[in-house]
Amino acid sequence: MIETDLLIEILAVVSGVIAIFLASRENWLTFLIGLLNAGSFTVFFYFKHLYSASAEHFVYFVIDFFGILAWLGLFNRWRKGKKEEPQVTQLSISWNALLLAIVAVIGIALGAAMTYLSSQLPELIPNVKYPYCDAILTVGCVMAQILLVKKKIDTWWWWIVIDMLKCVMYVAMWLETGENILMTALLHIVYICIAISAIIHWKPKLNKEQTLQ
Repeated sequence: MIETDLLIEILAVVSGVIAIFLASRENWLTFLIGLLNAGSFTVFFYFKHLYSASAEHFVYFVIDFFGILAWLGLFNRWRKGKKEEPQVTQLSISWNALLLAIVAVIGIALGAAMTYLSSQLPELIPNVKYPYCDAILTVGCVMAQILLVKKKIDTWWWWIVIDMLKCVMYVAMWLETGENILMTALLHIVYICIAISAIIHWKPKLNKEQTLQ
């Protein structure tokens, strides 16, 4: 009989691949499928003691609702009185550097908080693993997801770096503890491939007049 955590992981992996592929093709359904993916991974990572990653996917669940509204052009309808889908734009190098600094600071603070809470509330948050690495990548993922909602092409470069680091972390976790998490590690390799294809697909649509916004 298949274990419950494996079923949840399969559901999360399949929905994740579908959601990221839809995002690479600028399809708003990415956020609808993303709700299923976020919910599944929230539960999965909690049981794997990766609490920052679990919290990350809970935040995704909230962001995905805003993503649906944004990509359907409903935010612009409220602001401008007409339905207008967001255009593909790009951040400047200075903006990317600023966001990376913010991610680092918040990630370190979150990692420290998780370490403290694990020591104070071991029954609620037991055996926290890689708290700082998990926390920094978690904050980075949230930032990348926000950039996706805003259709910043930079989001895909963020995802490539984050997915590479997450893959390394999950493999290290498997080698160290024997946790059955290899499927999720392989998922991030698939994500990297889709992110590369997304850059190729989005680049011709890049609005260079708004590239620094």
